[in-house]
Amino acid sequence: MADRIAFITGVTGQDGAYLARALLARDYQVVGGVRRSASRNVWRLEELGILRHERLSLAHFDLLDAGGAAAVLDRVRPHEVYNLGAQSSVSASFEEPMLTLQTVGAGPLQLLDAIRVIDPKIRFYQASSSEMFGPRAHGPPGRRHAVLPAHAVRCGQGVRALDQRELP
Repeated sequence: MADRIAFITGVTGQDGAYLARALLARDYQVVGGVRRSASRNVWRLEELGILRHERLSLAHFDLLDAGGAAAVLDRVRPHEVYNLGAQSSVSASFEEPMLTLQTVGAGPLQLLDAIRVIDPKIRFYQASSSEMFGPRAHGPPGRRHAVLPAHAVRCGQGVRALDQRELP
């Protein structure tokens, strides 16, 4: 049995699949959260040779379901949560801005709230983009830079960034 357990949202995407492979190589137990609509889209995991790995399991998971997030984390009891789940299509993010905002804004906040309730010692990694800070004249943005998003994806990331700044 692995000593470390990781929960990865977006495990069927490119970054999620490669992260799962890397963690399995480090003897982690990996639980991948997949939307029901993506549960058949596991070709990357198959291509990387990890789909049937003994320490990889998949759990149905929806970032927009706060109760489901808490239930999965309570059942899995991960040491680390990697949130790589997001709108997978740039064009869809423009066509469905509210869904995009909920996915990249409310989804991570629901994960953070579930972590707060279940075990605040769980380490959390959020994949985001510096675009949430809007156009930059120079230099990399940091915690003190203004959040000036101009698109639904950036707005969601901005909401999340502002909330995370208030965490202890």
